Amino acid sequence: MPLPETPSLNLIYSEPDLEVYFVDFGDGSLHTHAYVKGKITLSRMKHMNDVWMQIVIGLWERGMTYVDTWVQFNNRKQSRFAEFFGFEFTGFLKNVQFVNSGEMLFEEMRYHIPLED
Repeated sequence: MPLPETPSLNLIYSEPDLEVYFVDFGDGSLHTHAYVKGKITLSRMKHMNDVWMQIVIGLWERGMTYVDTWVQFNNRKQSRFAEFFGFEFTGFLKNVQFVNSGEMLFEEMRYHIPLED
């Protein structure tokens, strides 16, 4: 059992140079995190969008209405990447203390799952 306030990472998709995780902070919220290695081409973005849509369908089937992610504060590359997949800024900021790299400020972004059948 994880310690209180220790997030739990759950790998939900994996292929060479791409991993997608759900992050559970134990508070009922659901966050997603993508680990992408290598060059990001247009064809790769299209493939990642197909993967994301499959994840969204799975969330929709489970009755989820949104999923969140965190991007580094003022990091336009990360925020544009999330915006490509439909995430929007919520206005929430969070300081995170990392063991090896100190404190960093993050911005929350949210993807609203369409509820239409």
